[in-house]
Amino acid sequence: MIAWRSVTAGGFRDATFTLEPGAVCRLLLVSAADLELFLRLLTGAARPAEGEVLLFGTDLAQAGEEELLALLARTGIVWPGGGFVSNLKTWENIMLPLWYHQGAHPETREDEVIGLLERLGVLPDRIPAFLASLPGRLPPREQRILGVARAMMQNADAMIYAGVLDGLDPPTRALVLEEAARHRARRAGRVALFVAAGAQGLPEPFDGASLRQDLEGGIVPWD
Repeated sequence: MIAWRSVTAGGFRDATFTLEPGAVCRLLLVSAADLELFLRLLTGAARPAEGEVLLFGTDLAQAGEEELLALLARTGIVWPGGGFVSNLKTWENIMLPLWYHQGAHPETREDEVIGLLERLGVLPDRIPAFLASLPGRLPPREQRILGVARAMMQNADAMIYAGVLDGLDPPTRALVLEEAARHRARRAGRVALFVAAGAQGLPEPFDGASLRQDLEGGIVPWD
């Protein structure tokens, strides 16, 4: 479903790994720059100097624009910096990818969004103001919850949680991980990849495959 074949780019050298359908994996990278590049490579925004990056069996360097958009519609990403549209309200940020990729109407998903936000730790009385706020005006904890909720609402085949746990308080951290497990279980074969540039951004303990970027730039098992 997700595969790198001898990828060389930035701090990566001959990096190879494969995530089959249903895989649960965490990947520890060396630096924030490598994390940013990893996501750019995984979304086709950057191309490796050597090797192949495959998403759902397609080499992204060979994908046309429409094909790439279709592949990205099957991929939910929680971006480290949020990746929000700053002049759109929180509710609009959640609905934008659903409208763009799925043609979803906001009124059909409102109850689903509210339920998800409550499970992620937003109190019911807070939800109306949360949804009406601009993302930049939310406290950091709620910005992280927004990123998780937006990605999960896409109901994607692959979920990429990039640095999602960095700086989260323990109760919210636990809620995010619990919801991530429920979300994965709802679809057979769904991939969940937790990737971060520091161990704090990754789940611990972890019941899945553990990989890391070594000092030579490869991707190796993490014991």
